[in-house]
Amino acid sequence: MNRIIPAMLLLVVLISACHGDYWSLGDGYVFVNRAIARQTGKGRYKPMETLVMDQVLNFAFDDNFIIVYQIPDRNWLNYAKDFMPAEKIDSIEALYVKMEDIHHCYWIIRKADAFIIGPMNKDEFEVTCKEMNINLKLDPKYQSKYI
Repeated sequence: MNRIIPAMLLLVVLISACHGDYWSLGDGYVFVNRAIARQTGKGRYKPMETLVMDQVLNFAFDDNFIIVYQIPDRNWLNYAKDFMPAEKIDSIEALYVKMEDIHHCYWIIRKADAFIIGPMNKDEFEVTCKEMNINLKLDPKYQSKYI
């Protein structure tokens, strides 16, 4: 009996470690495995559409918007190419070139229609937030969780 409890605790830790991070951002939007996605179906196992790819380091959200800070992860892209439709690879590759040029990328997602603005550098992001009257702030204390 004394061995069963530690073994069960180890099993729970291993299972939860494999699951990865997951946060509901409201209205079917989620942070999952260092990406921002939108659930696109109904039922228990909802398909998801990735909106901002790896490596999301910080985000904030309210009822209307999600703001995202990201550093692109070329390793993720190289892995994901094996599963992407051939017609999407060139456009995703071009997006990654732009993201790598910016390096510290910022995004805005309008929840009502999944409209995505980005990638932007910090200055562009701050101007756009001001123009759109978005008052969300990324909290640096949360960022260290994701790195």
